[in-house]
Amino acid sequence: MSVVSGRRIGSRALAAAVGALVLALAAITITGCGAGARTIAVTHGPVTLVYADVGDPGPSVGDTRGTETATQVEGSQVAGRLDAILTTTAIDSPSAGVEVRIGHLVFAFGDGTDQIVVDGTSLYPSASATIAVGATTIRPIVGGSGIYAGARGYAESTHLDDGTWRHVLHLQP
Repeated sequence: MSVVSGRRIGSRALAAAVGALVLALAAITITGCGAGARTIAVTHGPVTLVYADVGDPGPSVGDTRGTETATQVEGSQVAGRLDAILTTTAIDSPSAGVEVRIGHLVFAFGDGTDQIVVDGTSLYPSASATIAVGATTIRPIVGGSGIYAGARGYAESTHLDDGTWRHVLHLQP
């Protein structure tokens, strides 16, 4: 028998209480969030990127790709848009046929007042304007405006097999 808060409890009751506590803590750890954390899944159709061949002719550091596309928040009627710029910073790195590009993505919701800003680098096939179909890249969320002012966390962007996109924005409290 053990004593808890001045009461005697049996070893089975103590084991059950400890087990419940462990399960509760595991659930918090598995979701990777504490109170207030949440995710927003944003989808959109295929994109066409406008290419600006900056610097040396052909693929080179400084080349830029840009797009704007309509978006939808999964499970809601909230529409918006994604404005994105990709700038090449390395050619054939870390291996032949691969480029490093900095991505600057702005997810604007509703009238555009509420925004989430995503920045970071990713690896791209040199022959493609986007990450490969079926690939996912992760970048940090670096800020926001409106109801997302001060946003932080990370974004998982996946280029789906049908050419569409899904961005899961993991917002930390």
